[in-house]
Amino acid sequence: MWKTIETLLDRVSSMPDKFGCIFDTVLQIRFGRLPFMSRIFAYARVSTVEQTTDNQLGEIRAAGFEVQPRRVIAETVSGSVAASERPGFSKLVDRLEEGDILVVTKLDRLGRNAMDVRKTVDELAELGIKVHCLALGGVDLTSPAGRMTMGVINAVAEFERDLLIERTQAGLERAKAEGKVLGRPPRLTPSQQQSVVAKLAEGISISRLARDYGVSRLTITRARDKYEENASVDGDGVGGTPQAETGTDADGVGRDGGHRDAVGASALREPTEPSLAGETRAKRRMRPAGLRPKEDADADQA
Repeated sequence: MWKTIETLLDRVSSMPDKFGCIFDTVLQIRFGRLPFMSRIFAYARVSTVEQTTDNQLGEIRAAGFEVQPRRVIAETVSGSVAASERPGFSKLVDRLEEGDILVVTKLDRLGRNAMDVRKTVDELAELGIKVHCLALGGVDLTSPAGRMTMGVINAVAEFERDLLIERTQAGLERAKAEGKVLGRPPRLTPSQQQSVVAKLAEGISISRLARDYGVSRLTITRARDKYEENASVDGDGVGGTPQAETGTDADGVGRDGGHRDAVGASALREPTEPSLAGETRAKRRMRPAGLRPKEDADADQA
């Protein structure tokens, strides 16, 4: 039986990639995954099309790893791209199964930095895949010796993360000190926001304003909400609220000819006479002369 399986495996290696993969799958279904049947994959990466992966594949074979051509994944992608975002590496992970072996020449083939390498190795280890790195003596990074090596990598990853956070915070503090506005700039300028609020007060729809200004409906809604929030804080036009946003003219007369509420600018300028709740002018005249307003007392004398 073993001789038959070995013969079939030899024939698989000589088949075209497509038929070889199909035949290999049939063998796995029929006989199951045996200890000596662990598949070996090689991943090679170069940054530019002028470079070649031949040297990397040569190093892998020289280290004693027999990799069939259909299990060699090579791609041209920048090392600054995370492993999970590389098309070739993503397809490789989809093909890997528990018990498979992945061989790379250097750690930078597995990620853009120490943090990305640690993440990639941890994900492969959870799938039961052994990862060998030739630059580290060919050690399996999922073995006890490999985990010790990964401990060093983890320390470097933590250092890189802390350093990145420190640099980011320093950059933010420097930007604030220089008076720079952080975050994404607003889609509408302050004058445009005022114009939007004024047009909304005139009855123009949000959809039309979004088309006119080339922004989303949400942007128009946010401009309106921001104005309403500022108006509630400032209180009835006090605090420098633009007249165009309040919907009134400078003299307090509305655009429709109506006057503003009684509690307006004039009411704030002229203090009212203290009176009891619900007291009418007739009842106020019933007060003793010393407690009535001066104008009422003068009217009685006349």
